[in-house]
Amino acid sequence: MVLSLEQRIFLLLEYHHLEHSCVQTRRSFRRRFDVRRDPSDNAIKALIKKFERTGNVSDDRIGNVGRPRSAVTESNADAIQQVILQHLRTSVRSVASRAGLRRMITHRIISHMFTYKIRTCQALSVKAIDARYDFANAMLQLVDEGDIDVGNIWFSEEAYFNFDGFVNKQNWRIWRTRNPHVAVPSSQIPQK
Repeated sequence: MVLSLEQRIFLLLEYHHLEHSCVQTRRSFRRRFDVRRDPSDNAIKALIKKFERTGNVSDDRIGNVGRPRSAVTESNADAIQQVILQHLRTSVRSVASRAGLRRMITHRIISHMFTYKIRTCQALSVKAIDARYDFANAMLQLVDEGDIDVGNIWFSEEAYFNFDGFVNKQNWRIWRTRNPHVAVPSSQIPQK
């Protein structure tokens, strides 16, 4: 429903005169302008809020056009990046706290970055590498000669829990725009 400027002013004045009652304001509006359809409670409240925000009831769209200004600015992104560079392994909440920003704004800025998992690799000695190489060659020779049937080999997955304090790599995240290629060596024979 499109209201004229006179109708908008009447609604504003009548709403305040009738002690903020939308129902009585609509009744007065119907009597005054002889209309079948009066504005809804939400429309009246929106008009009041617009007046309180802009000091204007006209329909010239002053003060309520377009999307609200975003807090995703270059300075905020730089602040977040500085925090992340200082603290590689940190949560979004911690980054937001250290940067002095809200968590949702921080998350929106960080969403342009990617999380990378840390690869785990065994710290192997030269002797162990040579032993693996020799074993692989011996197994290939046995397969080629037909002494081992590859169809009879079964593989399964196992889960290990380390006592040396190593954390599951699924819980490690590094926020960057490019992959940092971080690898953390673990002990070859940890206690599990």
